[in-house]
Amino acid sequence: MEPKLTISARRPAKGIAALEIHGELTRLAEQPLSAAVAQAVAGGARGIILDFSGLTYMNNKGAGLLVRLEARLRGQDRRLAVTGLNDHYRRVFRTTGLDEGIPVYETEAEAVAAR
Repeated sequence: MEPKLTISARRPAKGIAALEIHGELTRLAEQPLSAAVAQAVAGGARGIILDFSGLTYMNNKGAGLLVRLEARLRGQDRRLAVTGLNDHYRRVFRTTGLDEGIPVYETEAEAVAAR
């Protein structure tokens, strides 16, 4: 079964990688997301911004994936942040506590400035 996910990478600032997430964040997203993050880290990114403006679905496995990713990056002294959450996913982040470990910003510029 193929993941219903595409990831586009950009470099909005030195040491920062922005990964635009389009599609579904489920257990099937683990490999492509891990590969995109590994490529960003190999390119020197100290901070990773996940842009969820193209997110269409996220389940509990996708949320767990984010928790593991944040812990792994923190262990490497790197930072993870998210932008582009719609009202529904903002509520999900707030009610599950995801926003306690992963900062949520309105815009990419705010996330870059907070580094």
